[in-house]
Amino acid sequence: MRGPRGCTEPFVRPWLAVLSLSALLSSEVLACPTCVGPRLGDSDTGELRAHAGVRSAVGSDRAGAAPQRLEWSNELTAGASWSRASVEVALPFLARRVAETSEVGLGDLWARGALEVLRHEEPEASDALRVGLQLGLPTSRGASRWLYALGTSSVTPGVAVAWRHSDQSWALTGSLYAGLPVALPAAAVVFGPWFGSSLGAEYEAFRWLTARLSVDVKQQFAARERGVVLPESQFFAAFLAPEARFRPARWFSASLGASVPVVSASPGAYVHGFVYRLGVELAI
Repeated sequence: MRGPRGCTEPFVRPWLAVLSLSALLSSEVLACPTCVGPRLGDSDTGELRAHAGVRSAVGSDRAGAAPQRLEWSNELTAGASWSRASVEVALPFLARRVAETSEVGLGDLWARGALEVLRHEEPEASDALRVGLQLGLPTSRGASRWLYALGTSSVTPGVAVAWRHSDQSWALTGSLYAGLPVALPAAAVVFGPWFGSSLGAEYEAFRWLTARLSVDVKQQFAARERGVVLPESQFFAAFLAPEARFRPARWFSASLGASVPVVSASPGAYVHGFVYRLGVELAI
């Protein structure tokens, strides 16, 4: 479901500020943390690389009979990679509006690590399997209502397994992931677990332009608010996610993408809306 036109005006100025900030940061990748292997056949150099970056997204959803919820997220990331291992920390800054009520603050702090456990590589192609672990930590006491919560008030372990086949001008990726929030004592809102999968294809049309299309599926289980199960917080959804990545120089790239819901089911009439993503990176 599309967000109404004009609703994004309060988010335009902060979004531009984040893009200005991103020019001061260096980044290795702006892809999902489960992406593995050399990109489109590029060989692993084994170099130690540090990176930082910003991932920005604007989206909307609707929970049952509640008004539409609009969210703007900017995730600041920093980490390092060496050979076939990587680590990263990420802290999102969130702005959310429901009707006339707005909330601004930090989301959960995430620590992520991944290790490539299997690889078969030839001069023209490679296959790789990577296992990733992540841990979400609360940054605030949390909200008293699920609809307005910016963080989960939980310690959230997660796991991901990803496979990638890379060729000279194209690549295929597949991943499975899951998360299990463990609520802090006396938390008013207890979030449910989730799991999902993604299958994507990439094609390098030019050295400076890569297109990606993926199908993403997610199952989110219901949250509880003061012990009451919220059916409007549970959903199953499938998304079609196109993305274009521009890299006119080795040290600069930008990505533009979206997630378009094509299937949605919820016992509480939850409806996920469109999500628009923008990334800018400088690499050293």
